[in-house]
Amino acid sequence: MKYSDHANLIETALEALKSQQLRLKVQRRRMVRWRHRRKETLATIRDEIQRLENVLEQLLYKAQTTLHQLSPESTSVALYRVTIERAALHREILQLQDAITRHLEIETKLKRETDQFRRELH
Repeated sequence: MKYSDHANLIETALEALKSQQLRLKVQRRRMVRWRHRRKETLATIRDEIQRLENVLEQLLYKAQTTLHQLSPESTSVALYRVTIERAALHREILQLQDAITRHLEIETKLKRETDQFRRELH
């Protein structure tokens, strides 16, 4: 083999290596952005769950406080309203918890695939 053939092979290998390194660098940046967005989304969901739980606690406290001040008819109406609001908030909490679970499952799967990809690179 000639020197120029060796040089061409080396040059081709270096270009392939640079290309692969660039792809990995871009992928790492993409993964960092994705993790950051996911973390922000999960934090938002957790904040919303906390807010809804606080609203529920306030409504229950308000219902208990006013329960003693109401007539039997208005007591049942207030209890009915609070029950409906509680059910709606509970349903919303469950939906948010499902969303968190899905995000965590995606995160776990992505981490597993990333680890596998890294092992394959080495």
